[in-house]
Parts: sequence; C-alpha cells; structure tokens
Amino acid sequence: DKDGNLIVLYATDKEQQYPYIEQAKHLNYKVLLFDQPVIDQSFIGFIESKWEKTFLRRVDSDTIDKLIDKGIEKVGGLSEEEQKRLVKLVKDTLTDVKFPIEAQYLSVEAPPLQLVVSEYDRRLKDMLQGFLQKDEKIPVHYRVIINTAHSVWSKILLLPEEDAKRRIKVLYHLAQLPLGLLKGATLTQFSKEVVELL
Repeated sequence: DKDGNLIVLYATDKEQQYPYIEQAKHLNYKVLLFDQPVIDQSFIGFIESKWEKTFLRRVDSDTIDKLIDKGIEKVGGLSEEEQKRLVKLVKDTLTDVKFPIEAQYLSVEAPPLQLVVSEYDRRLKDMLQGFLQKDEKIPVHYRVIINTAHSVWSKILLLPEEDAKRRIKVLYHLAQLPLGLLKGATLTQFSKEVVELL
C-alpha cells in the first residue's frame, strides 16, 4: 500500500465471496483461500504479529481501493452535486436501512452498490461467536458503498423519482445476495421487482 505495508487479501468462502474475489483479480491482486478450520482469527492475528508491516484483510471487508490504499486520488464519474443528490436519493429510498451510506469512486467494473463489514468488526464477531448461546447473534455493522464510477447512476439520476427508487432497491438487494442477506419475503419481493423491470 502507500505506506509500504504488505496487504494479504484472503477469502474464507470461495462461492459466497466470489464477486469480491473477482474484483480483486480484475485489479491483478491474488486472494488466498482460508477455508480450513485451523485458519481462524487467532491464527491470522498471530501471523500479523510475527510478520512486520504485514496485514491480512478479508476480501469482502471493504472496497478493494480501501483494502489496499495506494494513495491515488481517483477522479471522474459523477460531479460533486450529482453525488450529493444520489446519496440523498439512496438514503430516502432505503429508509429502513440503518447502516451508513457513503459514495466512493471505485472501478467501473465494481458493482454499483456494495455492502461491507470492516475487518475489525468481522474479526470481533468471529471471535465472540464461540462464546454465545445457540440462538444468540452478534449484530453486524455494514456500510453501504455507492460506486460513483458505475454508469448506472447517471441513468438513474435522469429517471423520475419513483422509477429511480425502484431501481435503487433492486441494486440494494443485489448487494445483499452475495452476503446471504436476502431471504424469505424479501427475496420473493426482489424477484417480483426484477421481473417487473424486465
């Protein structure tokens, strides 16, 4: 990264994290697969403590540009005013979403909307999971990232508000799919929305 640290990207589930792995590969990064039970958060912490200036980051714990910060300011995509309008429109659409919503200029190949959990929060959750009762859950704190480099947003900003909101909901549900967050009635509603848009 920009500070000379070695950032090692890893995945724990090749199928579930496939979109994130592909984004990393598109930028010529390699992703290690840690799918064995002996490679847990304690092991990862041990490696980081032994290897100087080396950090392991799960490939879906942030956008690739944030995981490996090269210090390069990306410009382009939407104007500052369009970004403000878009963030407001997304917040107005996803009123039941209690996660922070932010705009970032990513690659044009990255999805228009992503949900990420910080490496710290994910590690904490994984470590505490073994101490909980069977039906207890640790809340997960996602961040909603709007990729302002994606061309779909300029098209959405030109639509009437209700049409724009319908498409934003579909994009949000698409972001939930790889994380396994779309289930039951929400999944059925998403399927109907996609069919209606066709």
